[in-house]
Amino acid sequence: METAGLQVFDFDLDGRQDILFLSRGIAGQPILMGNFAPIIPGGVPQFHDVTTTVGLLSTGDIGGAVAADFNGDGDQDIFLGKAGGVDGNASAPVEAFFQSTQMNSTEETPANSFYSIDLVSASNANNSMGIGAVVSVYADGLVDPVGTQQVDGGSGRGGQMDHTLIFGLGNYSVLDEVIITWPNGFQQIETNLALGSHTTIFDDTIISI
Repeated sequence: METAGLQVFDFDLDGRQDILFLSRGIAGQPILMGNFAPIIPGGVPQFHDVTTTVGLLSTGDIGGAVAADFNGDGDQDIFLGKAGGVDGNASAPVEAFFQSTQMNSTEETPANSFYSIDLVSASNANNSMGIGAVVSVYADGLVDPVGTQQVDGGSGRGGQMDHTLIFGLGNYSVLDEVIITWPNGFQQIETNLALGSHTTIFDDTIISI
């Protein structure tokens, strides 16, 4: 498959990053959504094509894609944009597609645990959205983080990823702590956080929702 770009995010919140491949201006070429999961419990994760499962049926050139929690249910959804005049048709209209990415399309509540976070700097010590900050999440008493992400200032093709970080936590039962390393190097540790919640963390205060 010839691709024009990709987006990486954990659409099923199992703790493993999945890949959305964008097609490159070839009529009839599908988008490809790949899920990494073990075939047997405890096995090595392998690539699975879940394009049809999540309902991605659009074909042809995709001008941009953004993954974000548009409907507020805790998981990341996909917004795709198709520019006009593509697929060999100069008069082709501009099109946009939205897709909620639950594996079970009849159930909007995510099956796996998650935690989401926004960073805000109210001082001059860091930029206002904490772009460049690194966030690590620890769960179930494990020494190593179960997920680490960085607030992205700009990436992808034709779109900007959401600055809200969403961590898929699979079957973890307890969220122990979150460690934020801000762009200026200051390290902040937050505890007493709940799975399935969204938190806005400032570089001096915290607000939970």
